[in-house]
Amino acid sequence: MAVHFSKQGKLRLFLALLIAILGLAGGGYWYFGYYTKTPAYSLRMIQEAVTAHDETKFTRYVDVDSLSASASDALLEGMMDADHSLSEESRATISGFTAMFRDPLRASFKGIILTYVRTGTWGGQVSGEGTPIDADVILSRAGLKAIDFRGIAFLEQDADGGTATVGLRVYQDEVDDEFIFKVKMLRAESGLWQATEITNFREFIVLVMKARQDQLKDYLTAADAVIDRHEAVIRAADRKLVETLQQGNLGDTVTRQAMKKIMEEEVLPDWHQREAELQTLSVPVQAQSLQRLRLRICAAQIQYAEAYAEWLDTKSAATVRKANELLKEAKTLEHEAKVLHQMQTKNK
Repeated sequence: MAVHFSKQGKLRLFLALLIAILGLAGGGYWYFGYYTKTPAYSLRMIQEAVTAHDETKFTRYVDVDSLSASASDALLEGMMDADHSLSEESRATISGFTAMFRDPLRASFKGIILTYVRTGTWGGQVSGEGTPIDADVILSRAGLKAIDFRGIAFLEQDADGGTATVGLRVYQDEVDDEFIFKVKMLRAESGLWQATEITNFREFIVLVMKARQDQLKDYLTAADAVIDRHEAVIRAADRKLVETLQQGNLGDTVTRQAMKKIMEEEVLPDWHQREAELQTLSVPVQAQSLQRLRLRICAAQIQYAEAYAEWLDTKSAATVRKANELLKEAKTLEHEAKVLHQMQTKNK
């Protein structure tokens, strides 16, 4: 059935269509003429590029070279800031020495960023000019492997100055708190906005380093208390062994059995208990080498005590040689742990 409009109806229909067309045109102008040249649009494109693993799109809205250079410099400077033991002269010396690492560090940062965009994961093999530093080392040192993105905190724009700052909320496990990265964006001549630098990355590095120093201090205090308590038990057991031997001789079965009893009922249980207590401690990254050494010492001392107790029973030459080798290994490990402990104590 044909629909007939009056002249007035036709005029209304024409006006409605005209308004719709103007609305679409205005919306298109706003989108292509204004919105696509705002920091908010660039930020949205960066998010989409990361989600889609689109490296080409990502590099259009992020100046990866500038971001990598500033981040690598901030990492080196932040690490020095966090070390309060350094004198001004030492800082100047170290700063000159670390200059040789800047180019490979920047290449690695660039590779880390682009690898993350391509794969969605941190770390792995990276490529770049020169010889890049291992990605996992950088990520661990910078505390980036322990962050969780929580959202955008703010977006501030200085239209006249052609700059903007985006606040990115992240949670850092070691710090156990949120931190807001302040990402600087610059407007190019084309009107496109690019992310160029995390202006407070150096502050983030100092915060992570401070948290690690506190954790290291807590670990050393707790571990030293465990070791001191058990060393007292071992010293008392050693005195009993010496006294037992002085009152008899190794050729005497009674003496040997008495010494074996001390090894099995006092020395061995104490080393097992020390090992168990050390394993319950919270160990920060920078203390893991020391922790592994201490657990190896426990294992060697336990094996030594078992072999020595067996020798007291069997008088086997092979068994006593094994016991002596294990004791030598334990003493070597104890020396290494002592040196490492001194270094850790100095830096905590």
